Amino acid sequence: MKKFLVLVNIALILLAGCSSTVSNIEPTPAPPEYIDEEFLIDLEKAILNRIEMGNENASYLSVVNAEYTFVSKYTDKDLQWENDDLRNLAWNYVSGLEIQKKAVEDTELQYNNFWIEWYDGALKRYNVIVDLYQNYGAFTENAQIIENNYVSSLSALEKTYNGLNEVGKDLASQFDGVHLNYDSRESAVVLSVKNNTEYTYDVTFFFHVFDNEGVRIGDASSYFTMVKPGSNNNFKIYINLSDFDEGTYELNWELNIYY
Repeated sequence: MKKFLVLVNIALILLAGCSSTVSNIEPTPAPPEYIDEEFLIDLEKAILNRIEMGNENASYLSVVNAEYTFVSKYTDKDLQWENDDLRNLAWNYVSGLEIQKKAVEDTELQYNNFWIEWYDGALKRYNVIVDLYQNYGAFTENAQIIENNYVSSLSALEKTYNGLNEVGKDLASQFDGVHLNYDSRESAVVLSVKNNTEYTYDVTFFFHVFDNEGVRIGDASSYFTMVKPGSNNNFKIYINLSDFDEGTYELNWELNIYY
C-alpha cells in the first residue's frame, strides 16, 4: 500500500513539472504591419486623380482637398514604416499639400504671395514624386504620365518658384513704406520700378482703394510685359483718386516669369 502511494505522488510531481514547462513557451509575435506599399498605392491613385481633375478644370481647392483625402492619414506617427526614408517622403508630400491647401483657403492672401505659396507646395510634391519614381521604382505602370507631368516639369517649376521669390522681394523692397506718385493730369498712379533681378517678367499691378472703415471702394489694374533685367520703368495705373474721400491704398501684383 505504501509503495502504491509513493508511485502516485511521483506521477503527480512529474505531471506538474510537465505542465510548468509548457506554460513558459512564449507565443511567436505577429510580424509588424508596415504601410510602405499601401502609401505608394494611395499616392499613385491621388496623383492620377489630381491630373484628371485638373483636365476637367476643377477648382484649386477641390483638387487639393481630394488629394489630401488620399494621403493625409500617412502623417500619423503611430503607423509602422519599414523604410524611414519613405516615411519622411510621405510627410514631405503631405506638407506640400498642406501649404497649397492653406494658400487656397486664405482669402486675404495677396496674389503675389499666393503664387509663391502655391509653387512652394508644388515643388515639395514634385520632388517627392520624382524621387519615388527614380529611386524607389514607384509608379512603373504609369511611367509615361509621371515623366510627362512631373519629371520633365521639375526644373521649370524650380526656376519659376525662384523667380517669383526674387522678383517679388525686389518689388516689395521698392514699394515698402514708399508714398506712391499720382499724376492728376492723367488720373494715374505712377510706379517707378527698376528690375534688379536676373529675370525678365510680365506683371499685372492691382491697385485697391479702401475707405476709413476698411471697405474696398475702388479698383484698378494694369498689365506690363517683358520687363527686362536692369531696366527702369514708369508704370501707370489709371484711376481717378479724386472720386474718393480720404482712405488707404493697397498695391499688389501677379507675375509671369521668363527663364
